[in-house]
Amino acid sequence: MSNFPALRDALFSNLTRHEAVYVAVSLLGEARTSDIAKLLDEDKANTTKRLEALVEDGRLTIVETANRKPGPGRPSRVWAIAD
Repeated sequence: MSNFPALRDALFSNLTRHEAVYVAVSLLGEARTSDIAKLLDEDKANTTKRLEALVEDGRLTIVETANRKPGPGRPSRVWAIAD
């Protein structure tokens, strides 16, 4: 997937933002919030809200939560399509 801007534009032109996030996760497989946000050219806070809504709907699941750096800070989450 070397042409991310074209993919992002195609997703956003035909899908809602929640649907675009879902499709991005399905394309990336298991992915961190930052990777999904980068693909969609969206900030991490908005991406996280959309991901959490998709978890509540039962469409996504969190497969890993870990602090990537020692010390305080928010844990990094890895998202995937729910079974």
